[in-house]
Amino acid sequence: MKTDAKQLDTLTRALMKGTTEKPSVAVMNRIMKQVEKERRATKNISVSSRPAMGWLIAGSAAYLLLLVGMGCLLLGAQDDAAGVASSLQGLFPLIVVVSAGASVFFCCTQLDRWQRWQRMAINNGSNGY
Repeated sequence: MKTDAKQLDTLTRALMKGTTEKPSVAVMNRIMKQVEKERRATKNISVSSRPAMGWLIAGSAAYLLLLVGMGCLLLGAQDDAAGVASSLQGLFPLIVVVSAGASVFFCCTQLDRWQRWQRMAINNGSNGY
């Protein structure tokens, strides 16, 4: 069966050989120039580096400090830390929910950014690390 398929393939190729048109030298040169131009354009792509874990931790800490500061401003300035803690005690669940929601949103956007970076690095021939 394999020899029949091979014979059929060679016969088909021999019959098709005379029906194809060969492009002129000018067309071939234009195609090669276009390929080389596209190859040069893709080699110059640079991928930005990943955000460092320190920036993520520092951003989260600054975000939590901002939330506490906004809570203090909304409730009015208290004279001592105990007064601030007692006034924020009622808002604590709200602060936790808002900060958790914002943190999950931030984490998802950073994960998406990292995955896009990884895909771009792999498409450019790097191993992604």
